[in-house]
Amino acid sequence: MITHSCRPLRYEGSVQFDAPQSIVWQYLTDPAVSAHITPAVVAWQTIVPGELFQVEVGVQMGERAVTLPVEIAWSNMVAPEAMSLRATTVWERCQFEIIGDFALSENAQGGVLAFTAVAHLSNPAVRPFAHAIAQRTLRQFFVNLKEAIANRQPVAAAL
Repeated sequence: MITHSCRPLRYEGSVQFDAPQSIVWQYLTDPAVSAHITPAVVAWQTIVPGELFQVEVGVQMGERAVTLPVEIAWSNMVAPEAMSLRATTVWERCQFEIIGDFALSENAQGGVLAFTAVAHLSNPAVRPFAHAIAQRTLRQFFVNLKEAIANRQPVAAAL
């Protein structure tokens, strides 16, 4: 846990999929799919299968491109209903931590993925920048996930 020096950023929403809950879960929890659909991922390495990952993320910081190492931990996995995520990184002595929860359910149209996430930052000066990146990343992640599922791209062949 990082020392927080500014208000956390909060995100929540839900996404409707035209696929059963079990299929959404399969795509959501497959590291190869996550590596493929998460925006700006340059590299994805499994440290502990199904639990801990080291990811390299490319970010444009003004005129310069930066690659950030991000540790991602999946926990509290209850297939095909729920999971938690924790992602941490440090950039120029500023610590970032994102803690999120995903809940899957099903309705007549298919699977519904509800999510909540809280981002903690150690430096309030980067709050607007971090907020913009988080919003864009979340939006694109869910667009990409919907597209992968809609195309029924085989999970093992996602990369």
